[in-house]
Amino acid sequence: MSVAIITSAATTGVTEPREVLTARGASAGMPVLLAVLPVLAAVAVGPWIEAHPSFTPCQHGYSHTNHAGAGARACELGGGRPQATVLDELVRGRRRLQALFGRPVIGWTASSLR
Repeated sequence: MSVAIITSAATTGVTEPREVLTARGASAGMPVLLAVLPVLAAVAVGPWIEAHPSFTPCQHGYSHTNHAGAGARACELGGGRPQATVLDELVRGRRRLQALFGRPVIGWTASSLR
């Protein structure tokens, strides 16, 4: 069993929420999946993730920018945008997170987008 956490505060350098998550995960004896927006991830989080192996980074989109048309449901990875543009953002985001964390990041694969 794992604890899934989706929070930008834990990845943008805010320390208190990150430490609360660490304590909760440790007390429960569970790994934590940390959903990270590549554009918002702070460089300082890389060494922190390295020091906390029970946290597994997961790519959570790219930037949470809404690309939907007026009146449409919010949509980051579509909204009529060219597929090549969306894929480029996801690839750049994946590369940034892997460089930041120095290890594989859970998330999408090219085959899952077909």
